[in-house]
Amino acid sequence: MDFLGIGPFELILVLIVFFIFVGPAKLPEIAGMIGKGMRKFREASAELNRGLKDMADEVKEAGSELGKDVGETAKPGTGLARDLQEVSREIRGAAREAGDSAKSATRPTKRAATRIPKEASDKPKQAGTPTEPGQKEASERQAGDQKD
Repeated sequence: MDFLGIGPFELILVLIVFFIFVGPAKLPEIAGMIGKGMRKFREASAELNRGLKDMADEVKEAGSELGKDVGETAKPGTGLARDLQEVSREIRGAAREAGDSAKSATRPTKRAATRIPKEASDKPKQAGTPTEPGQKEASERQAGDQKD
């Protein structure tokens, strides 16, 4: 048996030296002081254990409450899930509105569709060549009627 690096024979030697210096008259008094110290040490360690146990119980209780809160939040239609769905709907609506306004801004107007490109207006017009899209069909019909 090895206690703090001291073997059994070394421990007996230390006790003998202790008895020689203290003497038999003071031995009961010193033993009483050692007993009181041991009792206080046990009480302090028991109090520390109770405090740690109470803290552990509080942590477990707080953890279970937090777990319930998280469970309620994660349920569909409640808490955070409901808020996220609402925000998602708002974002989709805003995106649709932005898309609609972008489409209307990029649609050509009737006025812009009837404009003649600059290159086409520079060329001299040939006789009988339609310049409007509707005129081309009308001229083809007239050409077909003339052949018959």
